[in-house]
Amino acid sequence: MQSDSTVGYYAVIDQIKSKGVTKKITDTVTACNNLFSDAKAELFDESISGVLGFFNALLKTQHQIIFIRYTTMLTPFIFLASILLRIKGKKIIIDVPTPRCIVWKEMIDSHNNIFYKLINLSVMALSVSWIFLPANLIIQYAEESRYFNLGMTNKTLKIGNGIVIHEEIPLQSAVWPNKELVLIGAARLAYWHGFDRVMRAMYELKQENLGYDIRFKVVGDGSELAILKQMVAELELQEQVEFTGIKEGTELDKVFENAHVGISSLGLYRKNLTEASDLKTREYLSRGFMVIAAGNDIDFPSENPFRVEIPNDNSIAELKNILRSFGNKKLPNSNLARQYALNHLSFDAKLSKIFDLI
Repeated sequence: MQSDSTVGYYAVIDQIKSKGVTKKITDTVTACNNLFSDAKAELFDESISGVLGFFNALLKTQHQIIFIRYTTMLTPFIFLASILLRIKGKKIIIDVPTPRCIVWKEMIDSHNNIFYKLINLSVMALSVSWIFLPANLIIQYAEESRYFNLGMTNKTLKIGNGIVIHEEIPLQSAVWPNKELVLIGAARLAYWHGFDRVMRAMYELKQENLGYDIRFKVVGDGSELAILKQMVAELELQEQVEFTGIKEGTELDKVFENAHVGISSLGLYRKNLTEASDLKTREYLSRGFMVIAAGNDIDFPSENPFRVEIPNDNSIAELKNILRSFGNKKLPNSNLARQYALNHLSFDAKLSKIFDLI
C-alpha cells in the first residue's frame, strides 16, 4: 500500500456509552497516521440524522482506504454504498467487532422488545455473508460460523485487537515477593468479566496460610458494580477488595502502582465465547503486567509466560492454584512484557498485517 494513501474509519456509535469502542477506533486512526499521510475517524451518533450523516460522508469520501464498522441494521445499506465505492476504486475493510453467530445468540437471549429482536434477527438471517461481497477485507476477532462466513473465508482475516502503546506509561514496578499480592481489574464492569470468580477464590484462600494477603483493586463502573459490592459484603472481603471508580490518565497510573497482576475477562463463557482478544489483556501487557485470563487468545500461544489461562467456566480451583503459586515464583520481567506487546499487540503491528492484504 502506498505511503501517501489516506484512511477513513466510518462508524455509527454512541460515543458516550461506548467509550472503550470509541477509543479503539481513534487509536486505530492514530496508528494509521504513523503509516499514512492522512487518517481520520468519522463517527456519527445513533440517530436518524447521525445515520444520514454517516452515509452522506461515506459516499462523498475522498479517502482511498475505508474502514467501516459492522452494524447489523445498517449492513444491507452499507452493501449498496460499498458497491459504489468499489466502482470508484476505493479499498474497503469491514471491521466486525463480534462474530455474528454470537450476536445472533445474544439477540435471541436478550430482553429487548420482541419487535426489535425480530427485525434484527430477520436482517441477519437474510443478509448472511453476501453483504460482505464488495469488501476487500473482513476483519474478525474470533471464529465465525460457516453460515455467516460462507464464501468469505479467503477475504477474512482473523486477528487480535491492537492498542496504541505510549512510551510514557509507567511500567509495572511493584516488588515481589511481598506481604501482599495485589491484583487489578480495570473494566466497564459487566457480568462476563467474571470478577466474581476472583472474589470467590479470595474468600476460600482467606482460610489458608499463604504467607501473603491477596488484595483486589476493581477499577471502573458499570452494571455489575452493585452486584460485586454486595458479594464483597457477603464474603466479608471489605479489607481486601477496593473499588476505585473510574480512573483515567495519571490517576489511573497511580491506581496501578503497587499492583502485581492484571485480571482480564474471566467469564467469556457467559457470552458463549471460547476465545477473545480483549483490550484489557493488551493494556496490562503494555504496562508490563502479567495477566490471568480465561479462554483462548489468538495473540498468545500456549505456555506464554505473560498470560496465564484458567478454565473458561465457573470453577475457581485452577485460579486458586495460580494465586497460591506466587509464593514460590517470580513475576515475568516487565520490560519483556512490554516488548511482547510492542511486537505482537500494537496497532502498528496489526495494521501492517491488514494493509499487506489489500
